[in-house]
Amino acid sequence: MPKSTSLCSRHSHLKRHIDNVHRKIRFPCPACPKTFFSSEAVLKHRKQLHDDEQTAYTCDVCKLAFKKKSHMTKHRAAAHGSDPTPHKCPVCRKGFRFPNKLKIHMRVHEGYECPDDGCEQKFDTWSEVRKHVSREHKKPHKCGVCKVAFVTPAALKEHEQRHAEKREAFVCTVDGCDR
Repeated sequence: MPKSTSLCSRHSHLKRHIDNVHRKIRFPCPACPKTFFSSEAVLKHRKQLHDDEQTAYTCDVCKLAFKKKSHMTKHRAAAHGSDPTPHKCPVCRKGFRFPNKLKIHMRVHEGYECPDDGCEQKFDTWSEVRKHVSREHKKPHKCGVCKVAFVTPAALKEHEQRHAEKREAFVCTVDGCDR
């Protein structure tokens, strides 16, 4: 087995590594300069950005066409330097396209409190509160080794593999690669 400094923990990660690092074949998008590692990725990209039947938004600078206005706006900002987010937060300077989105964002700086009695933690987003509650306050499945608890048996089983002496590891077989 080749010596490796960094292993891929899943077969899908190894496949992605080989595709991204070692594969020489590239598939170009016919509508823009981007290239991809598979023809499927090109099709997905074209459907999302250049759908030939629905290119209703065109960049007024370079004439590149987009299916959605938001894609065109992001392109224009990245490629041509216009600011699509003029409404700036006075605390963190994050920008928003609409003033109502800035108003919603301002709640982040006040924090969202955990609703569990006795827990004083605050979070930046409501989804973080929900994740916290599911992780910290509703965990019936505990690891026998380190006592970390999980919501589902599947999550516990995946975690317990970290404690196993013989873990499955996937190694890149390309000559000269240390992954």
